[in-house]
Amino acid sequence: MIDKTSSALEVDNTNTPTKKIEKTPPAEELQPTQNTANIQAETANKGISPAIIVLIVILSAVLFAGLVFGAMALLRGNRPYHIEEFQGKTYYIIDKDYDGEYDLQYRLFDDDDLYTYVYESEYNNEEIDEDTKKLQDKDCNAYTEGEERDRCITLIIDDDDSYDDYGDHYDDDYDDYEDDDYYYDYPDIAEVVDYETYEEYCSRWGYSQKYTDPTKQYALFSYISYGSPTIQARLSHVSFENDTITLYVWDNANGATADNAGYLIVVPFDNNEVINLTTVGLYTQEEFNQIRSQMRLAKPVVYLYPQEETEVFVKLGRPDLLTVSYPKYVNEWKIMAKSNGTLIDLNTNRELYSLYYESQAINKPELTEGFVIKGKDSAKFLEEKLEILGLTEREAEEFIIYWLPKLEANNYNLIRFETAEEITKNMPLDISPTPDTVIRVFMDFKALDEEVKIKEQVLETPARTGFTVVEWGGSEL
Repeated sequence: MIDKTSSALEVDNTNTPTKKIEKTPPAEELQPTQNTANIQAETANKGISPAIIVLIVILSAVLFAGLVFGAMALLRGNRPYHIEEFQGKTYYIIDKDYDGEYDLQYRLFDDDDLYTYVYESEYNNEEIDEDTKKLQDKDCNAYTEGEERDRCITLIIDDDDSYDDYGDHYDDDYDDYEDDDYYYDYPDIAEVVDYETYEEYCSRWGYSQKYTDPTKQYALFSYISYGSPTIQARLSHVSFENDTITLYVWDNANGATADNAGYLIVVPFDNNEVINLTTVGLYTQEEFNQIRSQMRLAKPVVYLYPQEETEVFVKLGRPDLLTVSYPKYVNEWKIMAKSNGTLIDLNTNRELYSLYYESQAINKPELTEGFVIKGKDSAKFLEEKLEILGLTEREAEEFIIYWLPKLEANNYNLIRFETAEEITKNMPLDISPTPDTVIRVFMDFKALDEEVKIKEQVLETPARTGFTVVEWGGSEL
């Protein structure tokens, strides 16, 4: 590694020849000649053409932009994936496949490939050390509970790979066979191995052995999708850092059957200091676009207005969709609600004015009707429509304060308010005691560059009577 730390240089000036430096006389001692004065005057009169200055600036900007984009293209070219951020998460998007040396194979496994029967006999404990023995009952399919086993091959395998084969008919004492004396032996692997282990793995699991160089290390990554008849995989990138190799892998399994589809990726390399293997899961651009298109229910808040101080229980019908909540939602919110809207969380005794959550939506609405509004006109529009939808001025103000910056940032917005049925599909509310009035306002909007024509939505005003529950939220599509 090049040491880029700057340091002082010690210079021995003992025998260094010196050079006389001519000093420039003061400015007042410099008298220009007539010719020099004429040239200076002529240059000052003419000056540098403004067009030339503009051209120089433009060329400089183009050159700088070219260097920047060239550098970005170079970096992108060396990295066959790109990174996207969405809702606080990082996604690695595959752009192309790895162009280095590697092997990718597929296999379809059935249960016979994966079943391994294990027989641990107490009579073998003294023959070899417990830590080094491995007892495998390879052929006990004929045994059923309550019957003697007469088709068992018992192997005792020591560290030196020696073993005793007791044959198909073992007549000596043995333990009773129990139902849990078998297990699935999984070929899934994510390890750095030597050549011998690579060779044994391919032989054990029926993969073709592509490489035969015993001096290399091998990164093995295998995955099985149990119950899937097909699987696809792609290796996009391989990186090394310290003692770790990282594989950037995309895969996708399809179907649902009794079959088990798997794949194996093998990367040979020469660095013996690398002993660990990690993987980074990749998405295709299409997969990421689908994730990004999922609608999120943003900042729904719930207000409770009983006619008198009342203990209220609020349950969300799809808590599995929650991404955040306050107070923390666990099974239900238990609240003491006052008639003026003040809430007390009975779990923490904290005073609140609303209940807050965000969640994923399972139903995405179609914007076939609504309103197209200029971004700068959003506040006036919301004041008018929220009053129609039954919100008080305080509730409307809190709605507007939250959504106005997002709406005003766009040239136009296509806005639609969901129906009560649509809101309930995404997040049912169960409130006890049952309120007399429930007002749920949920705004979907989409940013537009230009105005479009759309059928105007008709809104209805609910009556606020008795114990009233109000909720508002929204989502950007």
